[in-house]
Amino acid sequence: MMATSEIEMWSAVYSLLRENPALITAIPASDGKARVRDLNNLPTGFPMPYIALGAHMYTPLRTFGRDGQNIIFSLDIWGAYQGRLEVLQIHNLVYEALKDVELVMSSYRSIGGCTPEQGQLQPDDSTGVLLMRYIDSYRVLTEEV
Repeated sequence: MMATSEIEMWSAVYSLLRENPALITAIPASDGKARVRDLNNLPTGFPMPYIALGAHMYTPLRTFGRDGQNIIFSLDIWGAYQGRLEVLQIHNLVYEALKDVELVMSSYRSIGGCTPEQGQLQPDDSTGVLLMRYIDSYRVLTEEV
């Protein structure tokens, strides 16, 4: 069996979001791409708002004799507390960027694209500053190519 598709899936999602023109306009980074980071590789003082690649889980999936995974992943959209509008606008852009898109991977393909699972908007004051966080969840089914 090949390795799981998780690394390729995350790389594809990261590239797709970083290079999305609507997200580049809404949350531009200094390198000319959208402000998207891995949650575990976020520099101190990273400017808000931004999208962080969050948690994921997978279960093995075997379709027509091919190995793959059923992956549910989350994206955390963070914004300074300015009401719900800021993070909800970014959430809508992420939804449009990922909805039913076929992820570009080399050893796997996505079956049916990204499917929105659920979302949750929540205030977060764990840092002593009130922030808004929107947690988006998506499902991707993958199989070996």
